[in-house]
Formats: sequence, structure tokens, C-alpha cells
Amino acid sequence: MGQNNVNGEPNGALRSWQQLQDEEKGVMFSLLHATPPVSLDMLSAVAGLPATQVLNIVELLKKKRLIKEDKACGKGFYFPDGQRVAGLAEASLADQAARASLDHILGFYRQGLPEGPERTLVLADLYHKLGDVSDEGLRCLKEAADLLFHRGEREKAARYYSALLRFLSKGTLSGDHAALFVASTLGSISASGHLVPLQEQIELLEEAHRVAFEQGLSESLARIRLSLGQALKAAGDYTRASHYFHSGWELAEEIGDPRLLRVAALSLVDFLFWKGHVAEAVRRYEEVVGNLEEFGEDEASLKASAMLGWCSVICGRVARGLGMIDAVRVKAQSLGMQDVCIYADLMSALSFMDIRNIEQTEAVLDRLFAQPDDVLGHYVLWAANAMKGYILFTRGKYQETFEYQKKAFEHSRILGWKHHRGPYNFEYLNVLEKHGFILPEMTYDSEIKRMLAWDDIYMKGVALRYRASMRLISES
Repeated sequence: MGQNNVNGEPNGALRSWQQLQDEEKGVMFSLLHATPPVSLDMLSAVAGLPATQVLNIVELLKKKRLIKEDKACGKGFYFPDGQRVAGLAEASLADQAARASLDHILGFYRQGLPEGPERTLVLADLYHKLGDVSDEGLRCLKEAADLLFHRGEREKAARYYSALLRFLSKGTLSGDHAALFVASTLGSISASGHLVPLQEQIELLEEAHRVAFEQGLSESLARIRLSLGQALKAAGDYTRASHYFHSGWELAEEIGDPRLLRVAALSLVDFLFWKGHVAEAVRRYEEVVGNLEEFGEDEASLKASAMLGWCSVICGRVARGLGMIDAVRVKAQSLGMQDVCIYADLMSALSFMDIRNIEQTEAVLDRLFAQPDDVLGHYVLWAANAMKGYILFTRGKYQETFEYQKKAFEHSRILGWKHHRGPYNFEYLNVLEKHGFILPEMTYDSEIKRMLAWDDIYMKGVALRYRASMRLISES
């Protein structure tokens, strides 16, 4: 094989793999899929060949510049040359004969690695590549997904949750498999729901609800109902959302677990907020949960607590509300929950915007926009872009405001949730349209009509106020 044939192109990588001799493929496969650096002893054990023979193969692979020796670890440790073998790992997985080595690598690690998080992650990577649907493989994937999620590695966690759902859906969902399916659904929504259209979330949660109900998984059923309520609320189906929120709350009361009760209470509070009953949301939280500063340590509770800080700001308790959001952020940082930190920043920005503290709003938005889009997700980007547009509007930069309005609307469209709690949107929509910047899907008049038709008493009041102000302007 020529030295320059390996590249990132799928066909090039496949040709490069096919040009290797069978014994070279066996050793190279282990180097591509084991955790680097890989020792000569491991290569020998996995390949089932004498160390001297493996060493000869390694030398051939080194000459082809496919692998390197890790001299920092001492003699006899190797790793693939990342730049040279791009695409080769995927090409090797298509080779059914070579894939048999995955079982040998898995066996080597199962025997040789001590119990602990790193062992779980190494084994899960191999189970994932194998497409393993054994009970041991499923448990390992779930444990790894949870571990990655709590480490803040949401993309990797989502990949494992999705694999679990895919594997489990092929079989009968009962017993342990049913519990794993429901738990993986909740994990998947938590890890990647900010990027997934609402209808897809609802369909997945409805299937999990069916499974949890049929299998009598009470606590999981309560959590699924609360998650379904959130998704339906976001989709604007407040009637069904109300049903799931209240049935989730009733089930949580029956179970009596304090942590579940807290999540259920916060979900109901969140629902009240989005229906416009802001003061009632705060009162209900204090009544059910007690001290506002006593937060849970799960993502749902912390996010809802941050949102309650925004509620307090809207109700005029500015210092208390902002302090509550800051406290959530500090706790999330101590727990390594990046997504909660981002959500707390969003609640801070929305709070500062509501009291028209433009300087502080912009400072928080700068912190948010420093994160990649796929980390922020559509919900955060929708609100953040709208606020950025308003800030530019206050400086007379109407073209730039319009660009941010379009970005905000696009994120809301992808997410499937067009409702917002931003009275400031009306301020810039009116002026933009007068200057010829019109987004047909989101105009001043269409937003007033949509708000008046939406089940949100707070924003209905906002819409009535802006409709009246336009009439006064027209009459004068």
C-alpha cells in the first residue's frame, strides 16, 4: 500500500483497509478500537499470536506510517497515527471478519480493568460498536450514558441513550428492559431535548408512558407524565399538558418521595408561569416546597428554581429573584451541570431585560454566545437572539436587529415552540416594520393576534396594551 492512500474520504479509507493483509488487519483493528496506548502484550493476547509475530506486524504498520510507538510509556506501547488513519476506524467496522476482534478486546478489558467509571466507559464504547444487546451490554451502556451526562458530556450521553432505545425497541419491553427503556427515554430528553423538535419528543415520551403504565413503573410513570406535560406545554397543547402535570403530581403524592414531589411541584409552578399566573406560581412554590433557597440537586429542580427567580423579578421582588438565580448558578457549577449554568444565565438575561438593564443583559448574553450553538440549543438561542436584537434596536441598528429577529424565529420554528414572554419584541417589531424590515411569519399584528389566542393571561394583557397603544397612535 502506498504511504499516501489513507485519508478522510470514506472510499479512500476503505481502499486503504482492504489493501492490508489479514494479519495486519487484526492488529490494526485492535489499535484502532482499543484504548490507546496499546501494549504489545495486549495485541498478542487479542490476536492470539506470539509476541514476536505481532512485533513483526507492528513494524510493518509503522513503516506504512499507520501507527506510532508511544515512547513516553516505554517500549512496546503503540497508538494509531490520528492524521494518517482518519476514516480507517469506520472502514474497519464494516469488515465482519475483523469485527470478531471486538469480542476479544472486550474480554481483555473485562478481565484486566478494575471496577470504576473508566472501565465502564471503555466497555460501553466497545458494546456500542458491537451493537451488543446482551443484558450486560445494555446495563453498561446505561451506566456510561448517565456518567457522561453528569459529567456534562451531553452529546456522548445522548449517543448512548439513543443506542439503548434503538436496541431495546427491537425486543419485548418488559421487566428490566422496560425499566431501561423508560429511564433511557428520560435520559435522552434531558441530554438532547434542547436540539430535538417537540413532536419527536412527544412521540418518544408517549411510547415510554405506555410502557411505564403497562409495567407498573410508578415513579418512572410520574416522571414521564411531568416530562410529557413540559413538551405538550411547549407545543401549545395546554389542555393535555394540564392533564399530565396534574396526574403526575397526584401520582407523586401517592408515592410520597420528597425529591419526586419537589420535581412535580416545580413542574406545576412552571406551567402556571407559562399560563401567565406568575404571582400564583411563586405562591404555589412557597406553599408546597417551602424555603425558596432550598434547592434540589437534579437538573429539573435547579432549572425550575432559576425560572422562579425570574418569576420573582417579574413580581417586583428583584433582589430576591436575581439572588435566587445566582444561587442556582453557583450550585450548578459545584455539581458540574453546564446546562443548568446556561439556563441560569438565560434566566438572568431575561430578568435584566424585564427591568431594562441593558448593560447587564448584554454582559450575560456575551457569556452565553461564547458557547457553541449545539451546546446552547434552540430554546436558549431563540430567546438570546431576540434579546440581542432588542439591544441593537435601542442603538438604532435596525438592519442588525432584523437579522437577529430572523435568527430567533428560525430557532423557534425548528423547536416547534413560538410562544414567548418578551413584551420588548413588540417595541422593535413596530419600528422595524416602519423602516421596511418585515418578517411575514412574525409581524406586529400577527404577534398580537397570536398572543390574544394563546392561553397566557400575562401576555394577553401585554398584547392588549400594545394593541391599544397602536390605536391611539393611529387616531392621533
